[in-house]
Amino acid sequence: MSYTVYKVQIKKSTLASFRRRAIRSKKEILAYLVGYVSDNIFVVIEVAYTKKYEISTPENVKWFDKDYYKVLADAQKQDLDIIGDIHSHPNCDAIMSEADYNGTALGNVCGICAVYKTPKNNNRSLIRFWVKNSALCCDLEYLQE
Repeated sequence: MSYTVYKVQIKKSTLASFRRRAIRSKKEILAYLVGYVSDNIFVVIEVAYTKKYEISTPENVKWFDKDYYKVLADAQKQDLDIIGDIHSHPNCDAIMSEADYNGTALGNVCGICAVYKTPKNNNRSLIRFWVKNSALCCDLEYLQE
């Protein structure tokens, strides 16, 4: 039996920045992944954040449409695209929920950052990336800083 292996390439510092934001927030946060896709590799060049969410609760997060379209237009000016998103799951595992699955476009990647407390009450996080058509999470490879 063969299966497709998907890979996400991103700078470690870029992912660390998202982790810090997710750990500090008690609500879900969301950023868009700007880059390109080559074969089955999602290359993240930039992570785009918004200043204000349309919806932001511990279980749900959504950007204002105008902010999304601004990121898309800026990406396209650089011959890039929005290749997916990354969002947090406070006190929940880093797997796609039904809403995540339904909200992820085919061909895009969905990053999920689980934020949880350790037995010693420290905040920790775990990030996994998923594509809609695979039961396996993507491999993660750090780009040169």
